Amino acid sequence: MDSVLVGVGLYPVPDISADTTICVDGTVQLSASGGDAYFWTPADSLTCTLCHNPIANPVSSTIYYVTVRDTASGCEVMDSISILVENLAISPIFIDTLLNSGETVMLGVNLEVSGSYLYLWSPSDYLNDSTIANPISTPVRDVTYQVIVTDGVCSATASLIVRVNTELAVQIPSAFTPNGDGKNDDFYPVFLNNSGTVIHFRVYNRYGQLIHNSTTPWDGKFKGSEQPTGTFVYYMTIRLKNEEQQNYQGSVTLVR
Repeated sequence: MDSVLVGVGLYPVPDISADTTICVDGTVQLSASGGDAYFWTPADSLTCTLCHNPIANPVSSTIYYVTVRDTASGCEVMDSISILVENLAISPIFIDTLLNSGETVMLGVNLEVSGSYLYLWSPSDYLNDSTIANPISTPVRDVTYQVIVTDGVCSATASLIVRVNTELAVQIPSAFTPNGDGKNDDFYPVFLNNSGTVIHFRVYNRYGQLIHNSTTPWDGKFKGSEQPTGTFVYYMTIRLKNEEQQNYQGSVTLVR
């Protein structure tokens, strides 16, 4: 009896990389083994289609298919890899805002997709907490804040500018009435939200005589004697919370 040798082809057993998530504009290396010839589809965004380890740069979530072939037997098997492309898009709740000295503002960003995120604000100056979604800023100078938001896979950044108007931080009365009624009895600048400190303060009468030289309020007296109704000239230097020093001069009317 004659014998016949029948060849039985063995199918390759493919071993491919796992499904994964990447960020927009990110890349990932795919890999497959178990055969000696490979063919990947779709070809778009792949560095090669006939190699076993192409690099993928998909613009959106994509399923890649690979055909693994054993050339000796002619057998082939197809498998797939799913690449999820995540777009962590954020935008600031404001671009630029102006505060008066001593005021506060809440920072934050808008997120297209709700979820669990980590936040890091910098600089941390004047913030109550630099690691929360909506920190409160109480700045004494202009600050540009940057926030990095991450979900553990992707991250995104945004910037917010907070400007401080220090001109309104100091108000200097144009008149005062030192009559002992407890209202407007002294001449002194008014600081909004404790925004400054007087470091020099001088008052002159109409003859150019220095009648007050102190950092304390002027009570309308000179050497214990009440000064008459009239106009007096003042010069003062004020240090603001941001350590900036500003000079002020003008006239004030004493009314009795």
